[in-house]
Amino acid sequence: SGATLLLEGVQLLNNYSFVQGGAIYCYDGTLTVVDSLFENNGSRTGGAIYNDGCAATINNTTFSTNHATENGGAIYNAQLASLTINGSVFDGNTALDGGGLYNAAASTATLNSVIFRSNSGGYGGGLENSGTVDVSGSLFELNTVTGSGGGLWNLGGTVNMQRTTVRNNTAYEGGGVNSYGSLLQMENVNIVGNVASGSHGGGIYHGGGAAFLRNASITGNRANDPAANGGGIYQASDDNLTLVNATVANNQAGLLGGGFYHYSRYAVL
Repeated sequence: SGATLLLEGVQLLNNYSFVQGGAIYCYDGTLTVVDSLFENNGSRTGGAIYNDGCAATINNTTFSTNHATENGGAIYNAQLASLTINGSVFDGNTALDGGGLYNAAASTATLNSVIFRSNSGGYGGGLENSGTVDVSGSLFELNTVTGSGGGLWNLGGTVNMQRTTVRNNTAYEGGGVNSYGSLLQMENVNIVGNVASGSHGGGIYHGGGAAFLRNASITGNRANDPAANGGGIYQASDDNLTLVNATVANNQAGLLGGGFYHYSRYAVL
């Protein structure tokens, strides 16, 4: 609380909090974590870390099999908090919202060379965002949810993604990425082999806000349900979708728009 904490080469294992922050609760201070391991920690919110207004920096650290019954299987980044993660791995974490990481409204997260793998839950298997997230050089793979956004679920937030691959994720709706605004920007990205198991948008579900994709490969995605539309991309937004220098290939839908299903606002190709 209002303090400065440095953890270097530390293991936090099998810790539990009934409310928030299974291993660490950080309030209005500075948190730095380097070369560490958070494993099998649990809480209602923020299975490993609950960041409540701290400036947190995490480098070369692994979050494995942490769990939250509500939000943020590994990390919950609360309102007005700042989080920077470099060269780290989120593997096998679970939560109802944000299996790996939950970034709340009015919070910011910067993710560089981060792997979200095999996280699971209800929404946003790897990452759920309602604030502002910048993602670069990262990987979302094999994440699974029963609801929306196998890899990424953007709900009223802003996502800027560059040089990132989203592959082999599964969700009921929006197998790879699901965005309900306000802004999704993706550049130099691969959206590959993702599956919507029960509804639309195997690769990308664009349900709200603006979306801009540049230098994108959207391939081999599937919307499997017989009534599902948009194997590669499903668009039914109140704002526009823009694709620049994009490849949409070898995608499949159960009903309409194997590559691209467009409904509602403008699509600019």
